[in-house]
Amino acid sequence: MSEGNGRPKRAGVWENLGTSVVDLQGSHSARSGGRWAFFKASFGSAGLRRRQTKILRAVSSALAFLVALLAILAVRAFSVLELPSWLVSYRFITLLGALALLFVVQTYVRAVQLVSFYRRFVHPGLRSLLEEKGDELHRGEKLFRGRKTVIMKIDIAGFTAATFDMPYGMRRLFLDLWFTLIDQVVAHQVFMAKSVGDGSFYCFEDQLPGGSCRAALEAAISIRLEKVHQFDTMFHALLSEKIESSKEFRSHAEAYLARFEQRTGQSFWDRQTVVRIALVTGYVDEGLWGLSGQSHYDIQGSLPILATRLEETANNGEIVFDRDFLDELAAQAPDIVNHMVVEPRTVSLKGIGMRDVVVLPDDSHFNVSG
Repeated sequence: MSEGNGRPKRAGVWENLGTSVVDLQGSHSARSGGRWAFFKASFGSAGLRRRQTKILRAVSSALAFLVALLAILAVRAFSVLELPSWLVSYRFITLLGALALLFVVQTYVRAVQLVSFYRRFVHPGLRSLLEEKGDELHRGEKLFRGRKTVIMKIDIAGFTAATFDMPYGMRRLFLDLWFTLIDQVVAHQVFMAKSVGDGSFYCFEDQLPGGSCRAALEAAISIRLEKVHQFDTMFHALLSEKIESSKEFRSHAEAYLARFEQRTGQSFWDRQTVVRIALVTGYVDEGLWGLSGQSHYDIQGSLPILATRLEETANNGEIVFDRDFLDELAAQAPDIVNHMVVEPRTVSLKGIGMRDVVVLPDDSHFNVSG
């Protein structure tokens, strides 16, 4: 079994991939860290801050209208009625003002909490797209834009053999832990992530500090060198705990472990996770696809196809990218390119043809963040 460094220091922010059920160290504080913890997530983007400002303005305007109406009614009441002195005292009016202010604050806090909660289920790219071009939806137009990005395509080698026929709870634990650990690497760097078949895509924001190609390469190396070993260690530990704590789960898990060993000739506990990764850079079509009443946010174009085809040519443990990615990486971080030991290849890509690529072998280690 691969050696790991124990539980991670913090759970992912879950805003990109939506994974949170694995009880990692720090996950409780991330989900419920105090009465005002939601503000940390709420003010994460300029667009959300603008929406919060609109909410506050709307509540303030409604309150101002209410106060003005009450003032008019009070003036009329004072002119025709003999009111008790306490009802028109400064102390009572101050108390009413304090209650009104408390109402405003509570309404605003609830609105921010609601926005923060639903923000978790929306891709950062979709939020940005709606903020920039959302008015076009009201005119009945399609919502698309070209966007430059770096795509990282990750595939777990032997994923089907490892997870096929897994008991439901075991498979959920496997996938949730994996995506949570990846989330820790790419959080705040990607505007979209999605699963495709046995693998997953991660679309990096353009113009990240230090360069998007450098950030993507750093993430790929971190996943290959650290997260896969951490995943194996943690998954085995969590699976053992679940087997020990649940008799019902134990019978299903042990039956699966026996089937896995019979099918593969290897104990599941000796299995080590290995990934294949492809990196490409270019432009994609970002937008809302499908029927006008059932649109879904996605990216389309040649770039995700190229990433998939490149990943298919990689051997286990390799990181592969094409010349376009290498050229842009050299412009962003020449120091990194000068220290990389890479293997050039010419590969045949299904539906694309022959293409020159560059491979970072499994045994190539260097500090990309230095």
